[in-house]
Amino acid sequence: MTAVASKNGRTAAIMAFAALAMLALAFASVPLYRAFCQLTGFDGTPLRAEKAPGAVAGQIGVRFDANINQDLPWKFEPVQETVRVAPGRGRRSSIAPPT
Repeated sequence: MTAVASKNGRTAAIMAFAALAMLALAFASVPLYRAFCQLTGFDGTPLRAEKAPGAVAGQIGVRFDANINQDLPWKFEPVQETVRVAPGRGRRSSIAPPT
């Protein structure tokens, strides 16, 4: 066997191994992805907890932004620029009508 034929045989073996490895990964990708999602909660897979974490203490601040495209002939303004609210509690806010 010549050196060129030996190199070609080695290259063919490596390519065949790579093709088989890709085929094996293609078949294994669905179960591996499902296991990854269940472990991390990725892609909407819910993580299960022993009990609920409970309420968040304190308040959070919400800022209202009324930016619009400059080419529009409207002007919106929030009645209140910021609102402090406790998580889980309802609160209404509004914007001033366009002028």
